Amino acid sequence: MKHETFDIHYPPIQLGCEKTSILYFDTIQELTEKLKENTSNALIVTDDVVFHLPSLKDFFESIPTEACLVLPAGEKYKTIETVLTILERAMKLSLTRKSLFVGIGGGVITDLLAFAASIFKRGARLELVPTTLLAMVDAAIG
Repeated sequence: MKHETFDIHYPPIQLGCEKTSILYFDTIQELTEKLKENTSNALIVTDDVVFHLPSLKDFFESIPTEACLVLPAGEKYKTIETVLTILERAMKLSLTRKSLFVGIGGGVITDLLAFAASIFKRGARLELVPTTLLAMVDAAIG
């Protein structure tokens, strides 16, 4: 069986005064290798569903436990208390506004982390890995 591959090139999207780049990866291995490049001085936030996916097990095992915050999954956890939990972990890690917040999950995770990163020390860097279609077309952009 022949497998064909293709490249998708997205232009940077201008949102306000910042540009948003969209990256596409053919395999989970490509994605996790890219994520591993940015795990020092970072907070990785996910939910308990994504955290237990077999395809991401090696990635989560490769980062320091304290640098990964696993939240309960579900819309009911999209609260200011959850945002405060994220900010408290960032403070505990002594992150700065030059640190990176990485969200791996659906719309709840991407919404929560985007808000938390925007208010942390006047705005921290943010990378989102949306894992649901809705998060890909809505919550992770804009």
